[in-house]
Amino acid sequence: MVGGRSPLTDEALLLLLRILPGLGDRRRAVLFADGASRHEALERALAQKSPLLPESRRLLKEALSGQGQGEALRRQVAEVQARTARLGIEIRGIDDARYPARLRELHDPPAVLFLRGHLPLLDAPMVALVGSRRSTPSGRRQAYGLARELSEQGITILSGMALGIDGAAHRGGLDGIGSTAAVLGRGPDRAYPLAHAALFQRLVSEGLLISEFAPGTGARAHHFPRRNRILATLPAAVVVVEAREKSGALLTADFALDLGVDVMVVPGAQEGHPASAGSADLLEQGATSVTCAEDVLVRIQHELPPRPRPCEHRAPAPAPAPAKTPLQALLTHEPRDEDALLRQSGLGLSDLLHGLVTLELEGQARREGGGWVRWPP
Repeated sequence: MVGGRSPLTDEALLLLLRILPGLGDRRRAVLFADGASRHEALERALAQKSPLLPESRRLLKEALSGQGQGEALRRQVAEVQARTARLGIEIRGIDDARYPARLRELHDPPAVLFLRGHLPLLDAPMVALVGSRRSTPSGRRQAYGLARELSEQGITILSGMALGIDGAAHRGGLDGIGSTAAVLGRGPDRAYPLAHAALFQRLVSEGLLISEFAPGTGARAHHFPRRNRILATLPAAVVVVEAREKSGALLTADFALDLGVDVMVVPGAQEGHPASAGSADLLEQGATSVTCAEDVLVRIQHELPPRPRPCEHRAPAPAPAPAKTPLQALLTHEPRDEDALLRQSGLGLSDLLHGLVTLELEGQARREGGGWVRWPP
């Protein structure tokens, strides 16, 4: 407490400093500089030479005393606390010893992380796999295969939960022993995009969701560059798989390069294909080409103790599992729309949709590019 004015709990005080209008990441970084606790940050915020704007200082004082407009801020804090408690989301502040050291080195580190799922994954060795939403089937197969190989070596696969390459990378991570973590551009309470609803639930139970946005916060365009800076900071390396020109994955790669994080590229399966134009540019600029987990592990062995094997001696990939149902047998790795599946399956629409959703929940199919594909690749 400061001057006996604030009955707020430590957690509520941290959230208040997170949601206070006019207090952005850079000003918060000044408040929490040099390892300051949330109470020391509050003292700095109220000091005569505070980095806060006058209006923000006024709102902060009113929130501490429960007066004026501050009462609405206190209600907002209480709502966030209720949602996090109900969903089992951990609130971790920058002044917590368990806060990732890599993030503290940013000039605008998130003051609060909202974590949902298997929390020890935050401290595990990570490699980020990123790429285009408008990916090709071959690109998704590459992402899934590389993610699964790395996960089998105990690496946690980090990605951004987007359609395309991100989704394939998360599934590959879940199918190995290292699992996967997703950095979100919204609160960790709901799936986004909705097509990833089943994948989202798997991450809640088997992986980890990471966000600087409180539950109840929707996805906004300006959230994703903020997400990308976390995505580029946490891992030992960023691997780009099939990125188009001006892809968001290239922004993540740029963040990583600025931070000194190793950036690698999986060459496109089809040279000259628009889906790999951004990846080709990175390679021309000197990024390292990688094709298997061992290539990646060798590059980051200064941070990890890997036991790399030559790529040519890798065990062959297991053959795809036989289809469990006639409907699954109709699915391939190229998207097939529901009209085509209706004609070929002979099912009614409701039975078809029920069958497809069941396969998706079982991890045997997924929606891609306006149709359905068999999964895993």
